[in-house]
Amino acid sequence: MEGSVKELKKFNGKVIAFDGTIEIIENSRNNTPFYKLKISEDNYLWTVLMFKNETNKIGDKVRVVGYLIIADPNETEKQFLDTKYMVIVFGLVDFENSNFLFLSGAGQQKQEWLDGKIPRSK
Repeated sequence: MEGSVKELKKFNGKVIAFDGTIEIIENSRNNTPFYKLKISEDNYLWTVLMFKNETNKIGDKVRVVGYLIIADPNETEKQFLDTKYMVIVFGLVDFENSNFLFLSGAGQQKQEWLDGKIPRSK
C-alpha cells in the first residue's frame, strides 16, 4: 500500500492489509502495542493491535490486516500519533518469526476496543 493521505481517504472505514516494518512501538490506551509501520520510503501508518504481542520488536517486517480509520487520539496518544489515519489491527503475520495473531469477530471487537475494552475470544 503506497501513496498519499488523499489516496487513503477512499479506504476510510474499510478493511485493508499491508506490509510494513516496525519503526516505533508505543503503548495504546488499552495497553496493547501501537506500531509506527514504514510502508514505503516516505510513507508510514500508525497501527494499533487489538491484542497483546510480545514477540515483535522494532525492525521486524510484518503484514497486518485491520480497519483504516481517521485517528482520534487521546491525550497520551497525541504525543506520538502524528498522522490523519490509523489502522485498528485484528490480524498480524510475521513470516520471519513464525508469529500469526488473528481475532475472529473483528467488527464487534473493533467497537469494543474503541469503547476502551480489550476484546477477548470466547
